[in-house]
Amino acid sequence: MYTSYIGRKFLTYYNLRKKKRFTAEEFFLHAFFDTFFKDEGHLMHVANSPFHYAPEKGAAASHGSQSQAQLATLRERIQGNRVYMGTYVGGPAEDTDATTSGQLTGMRHNIDREDMYASWIGAALGIGVKGGYVLLIDQEEVLWLLYEGWEHYRTYLEQREGLKDKQIETWNGNWLCYGREFLETGRRLPFEPEKVMGKWSIPTQPWAQITFELAKRFRHLASLMMYAYNLSQTNTTLGFICLVPSEINKLFEWREKIFLGENTLLKVPQIEKLETYYDFRAACKLGVIGLKALEPKTLRMYMPKPFGGGKEFVYTKDTAFYFYTFKIWLIAMLNKRELLTLADEVAAALIEFGRSDKKGRTIKVQLSKEIRESRGLTQFVDKLTEMLDDVPAVRDTLQHVVKEAIIMPSDHFPLFLSLIRFQFSYRSSEN
Repeated sequence: MYTSYIGRKFLTYYNLRKKKRFTAEEFFLHAFFDTFFKDEGHLMHVANSPFHYAPEKGAAASHGSQSQAQLATLRERIQGNRVYMGTYVGGPAEDTDATTSGQLTGMRHNIDREDMYASWIGAALGIGVKGGYVLLIDQEEVLWLLYEGWEHYRTYLEQREGLKDKQIETWNGNWLCYGREFLETGRRLPFEPEKVMGKWSIPTQPWAQITFELAKRFRHLASLMMYAYNLSQTNTTLGFICLVPSEINKLFEWREKIFLGENTLLKVPQIEKLETYYDFRAACKLGVIGLKALEPKTLRMYMPKPFGGGKEFVYTKDTAFYFYTFKIWLIAMLNKRELLTLADEVAAALIEFGRSDKKGRTIKVQLSKEIRESRGLTQFVDKLTEMLDDVPAVRDTLQHVVKEAIIMPSDHFPLFLSLIRFQFSYRSSEN
């Protein structure tokens, strides 16, 4: 399991930084255990492990505490080379009757004691995202930051009576987003526990916000590999997922280009809290986590049929935030400023065209609507060509639009047409 690899990798960084020579077992016993399991308020949950169950009667008294008794049981099982999910985090069930027995194999794996202890350390460095998935990232900067957050989680848990424990992955997601600022400025962490099923819990960060944070931190990388999984009654592995920082950061780059950093309706923190159409699992199915995966949640409702719901967007003060959110994503996807200019010019031409209808007639209004509701490139070009003779002043612009629409990638056309629709709504609101 990748948890063991991450645990070993972190330990390499730790020993170099601290000038130590800890093995995974030594680190677990001398540094990890006291932080995570020293009392009943544990920081992490490992199903079917000794820390999952109360120790045998009398064991707590003989070892000095319940946690020490659980630790003794864990050490005994690891010493006896019992490799299963309760000693090797992310590992298989211990027998064929358990729900995770699908991970059992007749192949011989050389999993030693160090691997088992390292898996606990690696799992404690997982980043939880909404949907129940955990990310492991092989980057020293991330691993060290998360490690620095462990002691603060312990303090946070101890200071809040009634707060649910064993949420290290959820804590790590919050700490990734806000921990560095907390360490540098001492400001209060900007999240509060929320009540879930009658119990106060730390809120889990949306996967998009974690994605934005990683893209910001690793903008210098062409790609960032993440390992995604879920350990529960049945284990789920999404595997290695590639995150592309350059694509994701286009949202912020285009915001600066278009709004010159001044648009108060779409600040950077608001982009980072973007609600997405895809949940994390569906986003992973796209192959990579890039700009496409960050499609705004309700945008598709306003895209023309058959690409979306075909609903007409109405620009108002109340919908302005959505307008700018949809617009910045569409432009970032198209990645061509000229298309924004053309979309706006087409929208303006359609409005003027509709107004030029003779009194009591709506032929041009209807043609304008058909252009905006085109179900494909052919219909769009045909209908726009019908309009050319009636708007000589913008004939060159419309011909240019037709040319651009024909040569653009097929999956870009619905985005471009959607941009025209939104610009039409915006311009209509001004008149």
